Amino acid sequence: MIDLTQVLFEQRGQPRGDEHSAHIADLYNCDRATWYRRNGYSPEPFTPEKLAQFAIGHGYEMEVGATLIDAGYNVQTGVEVEYLDMIGHPDIVIGDELLIECKTTEAVNPKDSVSLHHAVQAAAYALALGIEDCAVLVKHARSHVEAVYAFKAEGYRELIEQRAAEVATRTKPGAPIPPAVPNPIAKWGCSYCDYRMCVSNPKFDKALEEIGF
Repeated sequence: MIDLTQVLFEQRGQPRGDEHSAHIADLYNCDRATWYRRNGYSPEPFTPEKLAQFAIGHGYEMEVGATLIDAGYNVQTGVEVEYLDMIGHPDIVIGDELLIECKTTEAVNPKDSVSLHHAVQAAAYALALGIEDCAVLVKHARSHVEAVYAFKAEGYRELIEQRAAEVATRTKPGAPIPPAVPNPIAKWGCSYCDYRMCVSNPKFDKALEEIGF
């Protein structure tokens, strides 16, 4: 009999192959964590539960795209963009009209406004494609509320360009390791960091001090 748990875990955990590149999601990532990835360090492996959580998010994205196609919209998925020397993969593009990012959360109640890191990510994708309008669609898993946050990409251009320059300089292969400072765009990032060798990581392993950090 097929060991479904093992097969799904192994396939979901396959590396993407672009670990040395700068990603648009790095705009809100900690620069030290990005430096670790781009310089060949291995993160703490994801658990089967975490990978299954990612799969739920991907499934939601696919369902939204399929529903919009059924509604008659010109939907593109699987698009790859390059912008300011970063690469990224927006969730859903509707022609040259709208850029949609789909998110899932365990929170019960929607926020009053879009989360900054979600807005920055979506806006960067939109700017890369020359699209003015963005929407972040957030599905709240516990309450099943779907919240839509609409905004213009242009309002985030200055911040994106500033952060892109910082990412390029601070995290490129061979650059000095950046300080362990949370990104102001996502100050909670250290709590979810996958690099245990960083002293700011709550899961920092003292035994890893021997590698020089």
